[in-house]
Amino acid sequence: MQESFNKDNVRVYIDNQPLLSTELTSNPSLGLAGSVATVNTEGNHVIKVVVNDNTITTENFTQHADLYIGIKLNKTSNAVSFVYSTHKFTY
Repeated sequence: MQESFNKDNVRVYIDNQPLLSTELTSNPSLGLAGSVATVNTEGNHVIKVVVNDNTITTENFTQHADLYIGIKLNKTSNAVSFVYSTHKFTY
């Protein structure tokens, strides 16, 4: 979880399996609000993020090897976006 979270209740699911359910606040210096790890197999998957029970974003992705997913919240538009990387994010 990356930028702009401020005491937001966040739930994350991959392939409808709960991965995270907690309140998050981003560190203003680092932009990091929290992280979680999972072992997924290669192939097609679906990530779903629910913020404060009113913003629901779902997106398909394909995993070929290790994959890191950054989740960002835009407070102005109340939208969630994803950043995919084969390398760990540095904070």
